Amino acid sequence: MAAVQVARWLGAEVFATAAPVKWGVVRGLGVDGSRIASSRSLEFEGAFRAVSGGRGVDVVLDSLAGEFVDASLRLVAGGGRFVEMGKADVRDAGEVAAAFGGVRYRAFDLAEVGERRMGELLREVVGLFEAGVLRLLPVRAWDVRRAGEVFGLMSRAEHVGKLVLSVPAGPEVSDGCVVVTGASGVLGGVVARHLVERRGCVGCCCSAVAVRTLRVWRSWSRS
Repeated sequence: MAAVQVARWLGAEVFATAAPVKWGVVRGLGVDGSRIASSRSLEFEGAFRAVSGGRGVDVVLDSLAGEFVDASLRLVAGGGRFVEMGKADVRDAGEVAAAFGGVRYRAFDLAEVGERRMGELLREVVGLFEAGVLRLLPVRAWDVRRAGEVFGLMSRAEHVGKLVLSVPAGPEVSDGCVVVTGASGVLGGVVARHLVERRGCVGCCCSAVAVRTLRVWRSWSRS
Protein backbone atom coordinates (compact mmCIF):
# COMPACT_ATOMS: atom_id res chain seq x y z
CA MET A 1 0.00 0.00 0.00
CA ALA A 2 2.82 2.40 0.81
CA ALA A 3 4.58 1.62 -2.48
CA VAL A 4 1.39 2.29 -4.46
CA GLN A 5 0.96 5.69 -2.81
CA VAL A 6 4.56 6.69 -3.54
CA ALA A 7 4.37 5.44 -7.13
CA ARG A 8 1.21 7.41 -7.82
CA TRP A 9 2.76 10.53 -6.25
CA LEU A 10 5.68 10.12 -8.67
CA GLY A 11 3.22 9.96 -11.56
CA ALA A 12 3.77 6.30 -12.40
CA GLU A 13 1.16 4.06 -14.01
CA VAL A 14 0.74 1.33 -11.41
CA PHE A 15 0.34 -2.41 -12.01
CA ALA A 16 -0.20 -4.28 -8.74
CA THR A 17 -0.47 -7.86 -7.52
CA ALA A 18 -2.37 -8.82 -4.39
CA ALA A 19 -4.47 -11.62 -2.98
CA PRO A 20 -7.92 -11.51 -4.65
CA VAL A 21 -9.63 -10.68 -1.35
CA LYS A 22 -7.59 -7.46 -1.24
CA TRP A 23 -8.28 -6.22 -4.75
CA GLY A 24 -10.93 -3.84 -3.44
CA VAL A 25 -8.31 -2.19 -1.24
CA VAL A 26 -5.93 -1.79 -4.19
CA ARG A 27 -8.68 -0.25 -6.33
CA GLY A 28 -9.37 2.12 -3.45
CA LEU A 29 -5.79 3.37 -3.81
CA GLY A 30 -6.55 4.45 -7.37
CA VAL A 31 -5.25 1.45 -9.33
CA ASP A 32 -7.35 0.52 -12.37
CA GLY A 33 -8.96 -2.91 -12.08
CA SER A 34 -7.41 -4.06 -15.37
CA ARG A 35 -3.98 -3.52 -13.82
CA ILE A 36 -4.55 -5.70 -10.76
CA ALA A 37 -3.72 -9.42 -10.72
CA SER A 38 -3.31 -12.20 -8.19
CA SER A 39 -0.03 -12.55 -6.32
CA ARG A 40 -0.86 -16.23 -5.74
CA SER A 41 -0.30 -17.41 -9.32
CA LEU A 42 1.93 -16.64 -12.31
CA GLU A 43 -1.00 -15.41 -14.39
CA PHE A 44 -0.05 -11.80 -13.66
CA GLU A 45 2.73 -12.04 -16.25
CA GLY A 46 0.37 -12.69 -19.15
CA ALA A 47 -2.29 -10.31 -17.83
CA PHE A 48 0.06 -7.35 -17.48
CA ARG A 49 1.77 -8.02 -20.79
CA ALA A 50 -1.61 -8.01 -22.53
CA VAL A 51 -2.75 -4.78 -20.87
CA SER A 52 0.55 -3.07 -21.74
CA GLY A 53 0.26 -4.08 -25.39
CA GLY A 54 3.11 -6.57 -25.08
CA ARG A 55 5.63 -4.01 -23.87
CA GLY A 56 5.75 -4.90 -20.20
CA VAL A 57 6.73 -2.41 -17.49
CA ASP A 58 9.67 -0.09 -16.83
CA VAL A 59 10.17 -0.79 -13.12
CA VAL A 60 9.36 -3.78 -10.92
CA LEU A 61 9.36 -3.51 -7.12
CA ASP A 62 9.60 -7.10 -5.91
CA SER A 63 9.49 -9.05 -2.66
CA LEU A 64 8.68 -12.52 -4.02
CA ALA A 65 10.89 -15.53 -4.75
CA GLY A 66 11.52 -18.36 -7.18
CA GLU A 67 9.44 -18.58 -10.35
CA PHE A 68 7.53 -15.45 -9.37
CA VAL A 69 10.77 -13.47 -9.65
CA ASP A 70 11.45 -15.00 -13.07
CA ALA A 71 7.97 -14.02 -14.27
CA SER A 72 8.46 -10.48 -12.98
CA LEU A 73 11.86 -10.19 -14.66
CA ARG A 74 10.36 -11.25 -17.99
CA LEU A 75 7.87 -8.39 -17.66
CA VAL A 76 10.57 -5.71 -17.46
CA ALA A 77 10.93 -3.83 -20.75
CA GLY A 78 14.39 -3.52 -22.31
CA GLY A 79 16.67 -1.38 -20.16
CA GLY A 80 14.14 -1.33 -17.33
CA ARG A 81 14.85 -1.64 -13.63
CA PHE A 82 14.14 -4.44 -11.16
CA VAL A 83 14.34 -3.48 -7.48
CA GLU A 84 14.45 -6.44 -5.10
CA MET A 85 13.11 -5.58 -1.64
CA GLY A 86 13.09 -9.12 -0.26
CA LYS A 87 15.89 -11.32 1.05
CA ALA A 88 14.64 -14.77 0.07
CA ASP A 89 15.86 -14.77 -3.54
CA VAL A 90 18.61 -12.19 -4.10
CA ARG A 91 20.34 -12.61 -7.46
CA ASP A 92 23.51 -11.52 -9.21
CA ALA A 93 22.97 -8.31 -11.19
CA GLY A 94 25.30 -9.39 -14.01
CA GLU A 95 23.59 -12.74 -14.46
CA VAL A 96 20.17 -11.09 -14.48
CA ALA A 97 21.24 -8.57 -17.13
CA ALA A 98 22.62 -11.36 -19.33
CA ALA A 99 19.57 -13.59 -18.99
CA PHE A 100 16.82 -10.95 -19.20
CA GLY A 101 17.77 -8.52 -21.94
CA GLY A 102 19.84 -6.02 -20.00
CA VAL A 103 17.49 -5.54 -17.05
CA ARG A 104 19.17 -3.37 -14.41
CA TYR A 105 18.83 -5.37 -11.20
CA ARG A 106 19.33 -3.94 -7.73
CA ALA A 107 18.84 -5.66 -4.38
CA PHE A 108 17.84 -2.83 -2.04
CA ASP A 109 18.96 -2.75 1.57
CA LEU A 110 17.93 0.23 3.68
CA ALA A 111 21.06 -0.19 5.82
CA GLU A 112 23.18 0.80 2.81
CA VAL A 113 21.56 4.22 2.52
CA GLY A 114 23.62 5.86 5.25
CA GLU A 115 22.53 8.04 8.17
CA ARG A 116 22.63 11.36 6.31
CA ARG A 117 20.54 10.19 3.38
CA MET A 118 18.22 8.35 5.76
CA GLY A 119 17.52 11.61 7.56
CA GLU A 120 16.79 13.36 4.27
CA LEU A 121 14.36 10.63 3.25
CA LEU A 122 12.55 10.69 6.59
CA ARG A 123 12.13 14.47 6.43
CA GLU A 124 10.73 14.18 2.91
CA VAL A 125 8.31 11.43 3.90
CA VAL A 126 7.10 13.37 6.95
CA GLY A 127 6.53 16.38 4.71
CA LEU A 128 4.42 14.28 2.35
CA PHE A 129 2.29 13.08 5.26
CA GLU A 130 1.85 16.64 6.51
CA ALA A 131 0.82 17.75 3.01
CA GLY A 132 -1.76 14.96 2.80
CA VAL A 133 -0.01 13.30 -0.13
CA LEU A 134 0.56 10.07 1.81
CA ARG A 135 -1.86 8.40 4.20
CA LEU A 136 -1.04 6.19 7.16
CA LEU A 137 -1.68 2.49 6.66
CA PRO A 138 -4.63 1.01 8.57
CA VAL A 139 -3.73 -0.35 11.99
CA ARG A 140 -5.63 -3.06 13.85
CA ALA A 141 -4.76 -3.67 17.51
CA TRP A 142 -5.10 -7.04 19.22
CA ASP A 143 -4.68 -8.02 22.85
CA VAL A 144 -1.29 -9.71 23.21
CA ARG A 145 -3.06 -12.74 24.70
CA ARG A 146 -4.55 -13.35 21.23
CA ALA A 147 -1.14 -13.41 19.56
CA GLY A 148 -1.76 -16.90 18.19
CA GLU A 149 -4.80 -15.69 16.26
CA VAL A 150 -2.84 -12.73 14.91
CA PHE A 151 0.02 -14.86 13.60
CA GLY A 152 -2.51 -17.21 12.03
CA LEU A 153 -4.13 -14.26 10.28
CA MET A 154 -0.74 -13.11 9.01
CA SER A 155 0.21 -16.58 7.77
CA ARG A 156 -2.96 -16.65 5.66
CA ALA A 157 -2.25 -13.11 4.38
CA GLU A 158 -5.80 -12.06 5.24
CA HIS A 159 -4.87 -8.78 6.91
CA VAL A 160 -4.57 -5.30 5.42
CA GLY A 161 -2.11 -2.79 6.86
CA LYS A 162 -0.42 -3.34 10.21
CA LEU A 163 -1.32 -5.69 13.04
CA VAL A 164 -0.32 -4.48 16.51
CA LEU A 165 -0.22 -6.41 19.77
CA SER A 166 -1.31 -4.33 22.75
CA VAL A 167 -0.45 -5.12 26.36
CA PRO A 168 -3.33 -4.62 28.82
CA ALA A 169 -2.72 -2.32 31.76
CA GLY A 170 -1.53 -4.20 34.83
CA PRO A 171 -1.30 -3.29 38.50
CA GLU A 172 1.00 -0.41 39.41
CA VAL A 173 4.40 -1.73 40.43
CA SER A 174 6.43 0.21 42.99
CA ASP A 175 8.39 -0.52 46.13
CA GLY A 176 8.49 -4.17 45.16
CA CYS A 177 10.84 -6.71 43.67
CA VAL A 178 10.73 -7.32 39.94
CA VAL A 179 12.45 -10.26 38.25
CA VAL A 180 13.94 -9.36 34.86
CA THR A 181 14.95 -12.47 32.94
CA GLY A 182 17.48 -12.35 30.14
CA ALA A 183 18.94 -9.25 31.76
CA SER A 184 22.51 -9.90 30.69
CA GLY A 185 21.78 -8.12 27.40
CA VAL A 186 21.58 -4.40 26.70
CA LEU A 187 17.77 -4.24 26.59
CA GLY A 188 17.41 -6.16 29.85
CA GLY A 189 19.82 -3.76 31.53
CA VAL A 190 17.88 -0.73 30.30
CA VAL A 191 14.60 -2.18 31.60
CA ALA A 192 16.11 -3.00 34.98
CA ARG A 193 17.63 0.47 35.33
CA HIS A 194 14.29 2.09 34.44
CA LEU A 195 12.44 0.03 37.06
CA VAL A 196 14.94 0.93 39.77
CA GLU A 197 15.48 4.62 38.98
CA ARG A 198 11.99 5.61 37.85
CA ARG A 199 9.66 3.19 39.64
CA GLY A 200 11.51 2.60 42.90
CA CYS A 201 11.59 -1.15 42.43
CA VAL A 202 14.18 -3.56 43.71
CA GLY A 203 15.58 -5.20 40.57
CA CYS A 204 16.45 -8.89 40.48
CA CYS A 205 18.19 -9.59 37.17
CA CYS A 206 18.55 -13.13 35.92
CA SER A 207 20.34 -14.44 32.87
CA ALA A 208 18.86 -17.23 30.79
CA VAL A 209 21.28 -19.70 32.40
CA ALA A 210 20.23 -18.61 35.87
CA VAL A 211 16.56 -18.99 35.00
CA ARG A 212 17.09 -22.54 33.71
CA THR A 213 19.06 -23.38 36.86
CA LEU A 214 16.26 -22.01 39.05
CA ARG A 215 13.67 -24.10 37.20
CA VAL A 216 15.75 -27.26 37.61
CA TRP A 217 16.21 -26.54 41.33
CA ARG A 218 12.47 -26.01 41.81
CA SER A 219 11.69 -29.23 39.97
CA TRP A 220 14.21 -31.14 42.12
CA SER A 221 12.98 -29.61 45.39
CA ARG A 222 9.39 -30.67 44.67
CA SER A 223 10.34 -34.29 43.93
